[in-house]
Amino acid sequence: MSDSTARQQDAAHVGEAADPRPGRRARPGRSRHYRPWALGASIVLVALGAAIHGWVSIGSGAPVWTDDEIGVLANARVLAGVGEPWQLANLGYYPGWSVVLAPIWWMTQDPATVYRAAVTLSAVCAVAAVVPLAAIARALGARGDVSFALAAIVTLAPARTVMSNYALSENFLALMVCLTVWAALRFSDRTTAWRAVVLGLAAAYTFFSHGRTVPIVVATAAWFVWLIVRRQVRVGMVGFVTTAIGAGTGYLIYAWMTSQLYESVGGRESSAVSRMLEGTPQAIVRSVLGQSWYLSTAWAGLAILGAIAVAAAAHREIRRGRPDVATWYAFVVLGVAAISVLFIARTIARGSARLDIVAYGRYLDPFSQVLALVGLVLVVGGLSARVGLGLLAATTALSAGFLVLVVPRVPDGGWWGTINVAGLLGWPWPQHLEEWTPPWVPLALTAALLVAVLALTRRAPWLGVAAVAASFVVMSLSADRSSVARFNEINDGAAPLFGAIETLGDHPISFDRTGSDVRSQNLYQFWLGSREVEVFRSETDEPPTDVVISRADREGGVWMDAVRVEAFGSNAVWVLDGDLQDRLVASGTITRE
Repeated sequence: MSDSTARQQDAAHVGEAADPRPGRRARPGRSRHYRPWALGASIVLVALGAAIHGWVSIGSGAPVWTDDEIGVLANARVLAGVGEPWQLANLGYYPGWSVVLAPIWWMTQDPATVYRAAVTLSAVCAVAAVVPLAAIARALGARGDVSFALAAIVTLAPARTVMSNYALSENFLALMVCLTVWAALRFSDRTTAWRAVVLGLAAAYTFFSHGRTVPIVVATAAWFVWLIVRRQVRVGMVGFVTTAIGAGTGYLIYAWMTSQLYESVGGRESSAVSRMLEGTPQAIVRSVLGQSWYLSTAWAGLAILGAIAVAAAAHREIRRGRPDVATWYAFVVLGVAAISVLFIARTIARGSARLDIVAYGRYLDPFSQVLALVGLVLVVGGLSARVGLGLLAATTALSAGFLVLVVPRVPDGGWWGTINVAGLLGWPWPQHLEEWTPPWVPLALTAALLVAVLALTRRAPWLGVAAVAASFVVMSLSADRSSVARFNEINDGAAPLFGAIETLGDHPISFDRTGSDVRSQNLYQFWLGSREVEVFRSETDEPPTDVVISRADREGGVWMDAVRVEAFGSNAVWVLDGDLQDRLVASGTITRE
């Protein structure tokens, strides 16, 4: 058997791995006979997905995540060449998503309009993922007339719809992962130099979109090295060089952009590595169990089924001495999972009161969606009783382990973030800092019920698929209204002090970092838009402007005769003693106490 034939069989017959009976696999997808009901279902589900993502995004008008969202928007502003770069707090962000956002700054510099446009594009990316997901489903054996239906169901999961509330890179990253997997399947089908270039560039740009996806670059480069060893030197070299140059160039652009916006250059990588080495063995075990339970619960067991199938297909490839696309994706997922588990284990080891940290899913979701799609293809192809019951047993065991070993150690109340547990928000979560725990048990029971339905309807698989689709729709709508909207209302970045700043007129303004909370530095620079905001530290430097945003409790020194215009939270707008203060007092704009 030729390498090409073996690759085609593995790509088309991943379903064989999930069923122990020889020859059992997903139905071939090459038929040109389309069924009206299937086409109708695909159209309805794709339209429903677009409607839900659009509806979710409409209510977003201000950044909630002032590091992540403002970070990518600041990158886009630098790429667009609009104004002086901001001086942001914390660490830099990879700019793959920012390239897409950059043209917004050419059309408008109004912060609110920029943000709403970015959120809209994020939702568009979430819906656009249907195209590569459908192509992947077809490559894995799904019929052409149902591939879009299966892809749309994946995009309807709360793990995907919640992200359309924000201008984060998550939806774009999920789209890039799908495109890269599609490119890998096409390359596996025919290993040409051109397809090697496409795969290498896709992997490199995925990394350019977020540094935590570095395993996709490593796995892709290793695949090309293997082809060189197997004497496909030209294709292997073309792919390897493309991947290396693309990833290297992306990193250099990221480093340059970080130097424009942040004090620390490359700090994210060193910080991440040190964090991954600080978890205790007990914390690592809890992190593994919590994230495995998230994977099972957020995706109704489908991602677990897909993971088993991919692992089995990878095992067959390695046993035959022909590592290919299944092996590639298995190592990608393992690499990302290792990063996620070790990164979160450190926070667990430190006894964090965060409710989301015990079942963290944000890092896994862009890759889990492909596993869930594989699981759907297997379900439609027909599961054996043994596989169905085995899946139910596996998901039940994960839930039992999580509820017994992890949940009792979760604190009552505490901080949590919607983006980190997006797939678990179908049941209402506590409001910010409320003294009650998340709905762990209802979530576990819901997932078990859906898996049971899939197992019991194996002879009529579309009934089970319909149940999963319906649950994803209901839970997505519930997540947005019951958990996300409330969280965003409490935490969004629309600060009242901008009105006070505007009343003072268009004067130079600066921001004092000393004693600042983690949100304010980025927040005020974003909302002040094209106005340059000079950042300084009052503990070491004098304020560079007469109008200053600093802490509300400042006293003595330059603050002795300053006028505090208005305060909100820990921040206040100050006008320092001098000519500007005299003019504003004389005009009645401000008053001295």
